[in-house]
Amino acid sequence: TERWTARHGRTRVTYTLRVLQADRRRRRERLRISLLVRRGEEQLRLRDEFEFRMYTADQFRHLLRAVPSLELCDVYDFWYDIEEPLELDDEITDTVFILRRRDM
Repeated sequence: TERWTARHGRTRVTYTLRVLQADRRRRRERLRISLLVRRGEEQLRLRDEFEFRMYTADQFRHLLRAVPSLELCDVYDFWYDIEEPLELDDEITDTVFILRRRDM
């Protein structure tokens, strides 16, 4: 579970992300996102569920080789620290890939 809260003036937003199910064999992960927005006595609740496909580092490399017009420039994790790109491995979660289109 990940949760954060932010405020701006009288508005308060709480975001929650939950992993509902992870199936490594099927390479699927089901997530739920909840958003609660409060301003004074008013509130708005939003919730959605969706499924991600999971990849190991080798599976992602294989997928990328299948698209020769793209190259991997950098890899980042949940913190998105532009000063510290990471090596692609199986330890990273919430991975962000920076891709570039190759001139063909």
